[in-house]
Amino acid sequence: MWEGKGICVGDSGGALVCPGGGKVIMAGIGIGSQTESPGNYPSVFTRVSDYIDWIRSVIDQHPTS
Repeated sequence: MWEGKGICVGDSGGALVCPGGGKVIMAGIGIGSQTESPGNYPSVFTRVSDYIDWIRSVIDQHPTS
């Protein structure tokens, strides 16, 4: 997508965000890297949409005040 860009050691848990429909959408969560040269290796993310039902159920169980 962006040559020479990617996640690095210590980036685990960071968001992959994408513009869409006038909004910024959180599309993935970085699962870490084994290297400090992110441009030379693929970045791996967990797809947030696969967990949206679980995320919503946790939010519903812990409403904000």
